[in-house]
Amino acid sequence: MQMDTPQQTATPLSKEQIRALTAFENLASEKIMVIQTLEQCLTLHDQLSSIQVFGFDSESKPTFKVGKKSTGPHVIQLATHDTAYVFQVSAEILDFFKTDFRK
Repeated sequence: MQMDTPQQTATPLSKEQIRALTAFENLASEKIMVIQTLEQCLTLHDQLSSIQVFGFDSESKPTFKVGKKSTGPHVIQLATHDTAYVFQVSAEILDFFKTDFRK
């Protein structure tokens, strides 16, 4: 299945535009949600599906042996302007992302 995405090119901000931005404020700890179970994912499904723009990051445990394959991602992070969702990845949670958010 191919997903159609709009083609956009980002334009770098000038130094003046960067200086004019408001200072970044950290999220309060109560706005950081740590998700460890499929049940928590299902509870958040509608909320997550309604987000139009979010930041994305993933982390994997490093491997230190030549030829050893990474088994990650181990953590997936989604963030909006006011909430961060940190998923501690299991097979169930990874399947949740693969099936529910490719639609």
